[in-house]
Amino acid sequence: MQCDFPHFIMMNSTIYEAAPGAFYAIRAIDVSIHLFDLMLVPFSCIAVIRAGVMHRNFRLQVCLANLYFVIGVIARFVILYYEFYDIPVREDDCLLNTAEIIRLFILDYFCTIVFSLAIERTVATHFWSWYEKCSPSTLLVLVGVELLSLVPDLTLPFLSRTGIISHVYVFVFQVAAWTSSILIFFRVYHINVRLSNGMAKGAVLETYSVARTFQVRENIEVFKYMFSMVAPAAIVGLPAFICFGFRAYGPHDWHLARHLVWASFDIFCALFGLAYLVSSIISNPRIYKEFLNIGLVALLLSKCG
Repeated sequence: MQCDFPHFIMMNSTIYEAAPGAFYAIRAIDVSIHLFDLMLVPFSCIAVIRAGVMHRNFRLQVCLANLYFVIGVIARFVILYYEFYDIPVREDDCLLNTAEIIRLFILDYFCTIVFSLAIERTVATHFWSWYEKCSPSTLLVLVGVELLSLVPDLTLPFLSRTGIISHVYVFVFQVAAWTSSILIFFRVYHINVRLSNGMAKGAVLETYSVARTFQVRENIEVFKYMFSMVAPAAIVGLPAFICFGFRAYGPHDWHLARHLVWASFDIFCALFGLAYLVSSIISNPRIYKEFLNIGLVALLLSKCG
C-alpha cells in the first residue's frame, strides 16, 4: 500500500516566489517562536523539578513531555532544511522519513498527554498509600504510563509513513485519544473532589486520615495544574489541525491559499509549545516562584527592575 499521508515538505523556492514577503515572514515567525520554545524548556524543567509540590512521577512526566517537544523541534528544523535548500523529496530518504515520523509522533503524543497524566493520577487515587511514599517501585508506574502512550504514538506514524495503514487511522486515533483523555480526566477529578468533600464533612485526626487527605489535595492540585497547562495549548494548537486538513484536502485550484495555510501550520505548532511551556511555569504559584529563583532569571529581573 502506497503512503497516502501528505509530506510535511510541501514548499520550495518556486512556491515562495508566488508571495515571497508573506512566506518568508511566516517562516521567520515560525523559526523565532520555535527557538524561543527551546530556550524555555530548561527553565520549565528546572522550575517543575525544584518545586517538589507534586509527586515525583508527575513532575518527571512534565519534563519528559518537554524533552519530546525538543526532539520534535529538531525534526522540524530538519524538514525546514529540506525546504529551504530545495532538496528533492524521495520516499527512500531515511533522514526525511525519520523527521516526518517524529513530527507525527509529537502530534500524537500531545493528543494523548492528558490520557497518560490522568492514568498516573488514577493510580495515585486508588493506590495512594503506596504511591504517596515515592518509593523506587512507584517509578514502574511512570514507565508503564509512558509506554501506554509511546507505543501507539510511535507505531501509528511509522505504519502510516511506510504505507501499511491509511493516514485516516492516525486521525481517528488522535480524536479517540483526545476524547478518552478528557473523559478520564474529568472522571478521576470528580472522584477526588467527592473524596475531598467527604473528608471535610467527617475528618478525623488520624495518621491514615491526614495522609489520605494530603494525597487527595495533591490530586486536585495536579488536575487544576494539568487543566491550566493543557487547555491554553489545546486552544492555540487547534488551528494547526485545520491548516493541515485544508492543505491536504482543500480545493486544488486554490494553490496560493493552500500553501500559505500550510506555511502557517508550523506557527500554530510552535505557539502550542509556547503556550504549554509558559503555562507549565505560571500555572502553579510555587513552580512560578522557583522559576523566578533560577539564577539567570533572577539576574535578568534584577537588571530590568
